[in-house]
Amino acid sequence: VRSPNHYSVQTSDYIYREKGIYISTNGSEPLFIIYYFYSGGATSSYLALPYQELLTDEYNYLVLSSKSSDRKYWSGLLLVGITNNTTVTIYPSIVLNIPQDTQNKSSINILVKPGENHTVILHRKQTLYLGKNISSDITGTRIVSDKPLTVIS
Repeated sequence: VRSPNHYSVQTSDYIYREKGIYISTNGSEPLFIIYYFYSGGATSSYLALPYQELLTDEYNYLVLSSKSSDRKYWSGLLLVGITNNTTVTIYPSIVLNIPQDTQNKSSINILVKPGENHTVILHRKQTLYLGKNISSDITGTRIVSDKPLTVIS
């Protein structure tokens, strides 16, 4: 299955908010997804596992990301909502620009520093990219949600 280029998420701007793709399978086998960077011919891939809703009211994710060796790509993460009205709290390890209101297209970005947090709402298939410039690494940023999320870093 090929997805069109317009599903690319490049920043945390509202124009990239509705970029999630829902994929389902008939079995419980994992799904292997490959995506391509078009600049420089680099490729990357990850294993997509079926999500499981656990008997919990809090899901915790810890970001592990790195700077690219060629300094072309940012250290970042992509959050994708699985269900509507998912409350997401972001605890950054470095200063991040985060939309104040992910549901308002005229929302401003705010600076959130280490030791602070910011809460947003994501709906099914909504995306939020969080990244920093090449010289920074967002490893250690913690994401807490009340429902499962897809988190790619």
